[in-house]
Amino acid sequence: MKTLSISLAITITLAATSGYAAWADAAVYGAYDPRQQEALWNTAIELQAQGRHEEAIPVLKRATHLSRISDGLNAASQLPYVRAEIRSYRALDELALADERHAYLSRIEKQVLPSGVEKIEALLRHAEWHQYALLEDIDEDEAIQARMGKAWNFYRRALNESVATFGEDSEDLLPALHGMVRAQYLLAGHQGVGGAMPGKMRRERTSPTQSKAVFKRGISLLIAMQQLNRDRLMASREVQAEDLIRMGDWAWWTGNRNFALEFYGDAIKLANGEVLNRGPDANAELAAEEDVKNALAATDASDRVERAENVASEKVHSKDDSTDLAANEERPEVNAEGTLETGSLGLNSTSEETLGEPADVDPGILDTAEANPEASTADTTTSNTSEMSEQIASAVTGDDDSATEKFPTFRILETPVPLPAIEGFEPALKVKTEPATEADLIVTFTVNANGKVDNLERVQVPESAGPRSPDRVLRRLRRLRFRPVFEAGEPTESEPITWVFGPEHWASPYDSVAETST
Repeated sequence: MKTLSISLAITITLAATSGYAAWADAAVYGAYDPRQQEALWNTAIELQAQGRHEEAIPVLKRATHLSRISDGLNAASQLPYVRAEIRSYRALDELALADERHAYLSRIEKQVLPSGVEKIEALLRHAEWHQYALLEDIDEDEAIQARMGKAWNFYRRALNESVATFGEDSEDLLPALHGMVRAQYLLAGHQGVGGAMPGKMRRERTSPTQSKAVFKRGISLLIAMQQLNRDRLMASREVQAEDLIRMGDWAWWTGNRNFALEFYGDAIKLANGEVLNRGPDANAELAAEEDVKNALAATDASDRVERAENVASEKVHSKDDSTDLAANEERPEVNAEGTLETGSLGLNSTSEETLGEPADVDPGILDTAEANPEASTADTTTSNTSEMSEQIASAVTGDDDSATEKFPTFRILETPVPLPAIEGFEPALKVKTEPATEADLIVTFTVNANGKVDNLERVQVPESAGPRSPDRVLRRLRRLRFRPVFEAGEPTESEPITWVFGPEHWASPYDSVAETST
């Protein structure tokens, strides 16, 4: 008996290391014994740790199948297996398959996860996935707007759930708010507004009117974050300055120079120890509920399309609910009434819209009218801005912004920063931090007072054997928009900067479509 036990143990070990873990577990427990799941999970995690994702995926699928047999088709026990399977698909760059599994995972999580932290984390994960899919440009043209709507809706639902779980005065609301701001950057970048974005996202052309609408939708969310930190969380002056800089970054990136200088200027006042006196109605106009409704307008049509697709999908599931990959995305819960009241960070209740034919997209929001590609975005909002600039200054600073020496000073805005500098986004152009080699591109440049690359010089240009050359990096570098250096409260040219780029930038596609210079 002892010899038989040792032989069985050796057989199981060899089976696991040879990719036959499922067979070994079945030999021990039986084909459908739920105890197999733990063994399969351990095997899959070990394979993933070794980078053997192709081998891990069938093991995780087997664990998911056993979970559904043992606990039901919508069992919560399958969630970790599906999530791990998605991680392997992403590691293998099998993004279409990862998207299918995300849709299935979302449907199950909606049914089994109770309100609370776990649900918030799940919603944020789905939002991050749709953000990643947009930056990786995995969709056909007609599907991009629907993807935009999904990213926004998941972030917004995460905010709803965060308020219900933590209350309106919690810093735990910030992850969802940061995500909603990223969604505004994604929408703006796709519509052709602003500087370069990370990844491969395609850009359209935009009109001056559309550019102004994009700016106002984003600034309303940023002011909501500022109000949360300043008025409810009693954030430090350094954090308040960071909020103002973030607002300035959005204005600067979208080409609204006058507005950006207002926000950067107020951050500098805080850093200099000055007091920014604000009345109770500060930011009321720019952060009004109606402004956030405008931010939702761009996703209304995609919501209806997605919901119509879900109706058809659920009919399929009612006939055969045993098909894993036939599941579709859960219904987004966005409409014009269920929106964030940024003045108080309260939430109105959402209601399901009547399902029907997809509605036409509001042309005032989504039309991409032909514009002069040579025109600078910064020039599109310079006319008739005095009144709005005064509103922003009054909203942020109040009527009395006299300096005092009451508060300690700190230093900000001393180095140029490539935008968008938002938590959760990779850099628009990755710079090598390791020592340079002969295969690297080395350049020096300065950032001028307008936040653009100037005095660009090539220190080392490597030879390229493929069809792509290092020049594609230089073209993207020129499309970056930087937060400039400030001296005495005014933007100025930076000291020379040296950046090193590895050959991976031109050895594989980085931009799928050329971007319009702004």
